[in-house]
Amino acid sequence: MTLKRQTLNYLGFAGHGNLGDDAILEVYREQWPDWELWPVPVRKKDVAKSVLKGEFLPRRGAPLLLGGGTVLGRTIWRHHIARTNKLLNPKFAMLLGAGVEDPEFVGDKSYTSLEELKLWEGIVADFGNVTVRGPRSQEILASVGIPVSIVGDPALLLGEQNLDENLNESGPILVNLTHGEDQWGGTDLNWVPSVVESLRDLQRQGRQIDFVSMEPEDYAWNDQAARALGGTHTHHKPSTTADLVSILKDARLVIGTRLHTCVLAVAVGVPTVALEYRPKCRDFMASVRADEWCVRVDRIESPALTDLVERLLSGSAAQLAIQNQSVRELRGLLKDEMQQLTNRILSS
Repeated sequence: MTLKRQTLNYLGFAGHGNLGDDAILEVYREQWPDWELWPVPVRKKDVAKSVLKGEFLPRRGAPLLLGGGTVLGRTIWRHHIARTNKLLNPKFAMLLGAGVEDPEFVGDKSYTSLEELKLWEGIVADFGNVTVRGPRSQEILASVGIPVSIVGDPALLLGEQNLDENLNESGPILVNLTHGEDQWGGTDLNWVPSVVESLRDLQRQGRQIDFVSMEPEDYAWNDQAARALGGTHTHHKPSTTADLVSILKDARLVIGTRLHTCVLAVAVGVPTVALEYRPKCRDFMASVRADEWCVRVDRIESPALTDLVERLLSGSAAQLAIQNQSVRELRGLLKDEMQQLTNRILSS
């Protein structure tokens, strides 16, 4: 196998059915449409298959791009990076707007610790200029002596490029529910009934409630909520990022659990309430000055959630002005950093 165009090895989790992970890869493919971004296998069985097919050898030495969300500070991703470096021996590595695993998270298990985070100083040094998603990510790395700058989530580069404060008053409240891999309070915690009660209050006010899933794992959660709520609801199951963005644009307000439901809703200029199942959700919402509209799932109380949504519905224009300006600023930082990455690749 001979590669005849610029190749970047992309280490993320795209291609496994999660539109959030796919959205980040799509950002880079839009930026570099003439280059090959090869998704590096992550699962051990997929790594073994690629080794047997000889797929690693022709890509050895190509730059490595670390993508895919909350990867810094996490033990399993340290192992992924080490294995990838061994197999591909990249001439250099890059990242943009990464998330950092939070040592304060308490779910079914822990995914990092102060000791683990200290191991990352040498790892991130190999990536040159390190930029992160939000202020909590910056704070965590600073606590172990790693200075970084905030540029926002790369997926903000998707969506509506000319944001305004116009609202789709006839649009539905669009809801995404899930617990993902883990959540505050552990995966046995069922907070859906509290959310449903709040949605029922909004439905009584004449609001249309619809649902959207980011991956098949979300289907049961959203179907369960729709059944409990009663009435007629559309459950969107988009297969592409473009489809998801189109659905989000039509909403009056989004209530999202998956991180990139919220990221892409903000990117298209829709008022958004984040149900924080992991700290990464608040990290992002803080980056766009919207953390007031973020509720931890283990602290959801239906009257308080209803009140929060009603306040955002009535104050949408004011919040969008703040949120949209934050997106514009972060997009500027992301584009500047993307240009720096481009220059580094072209000069290598």
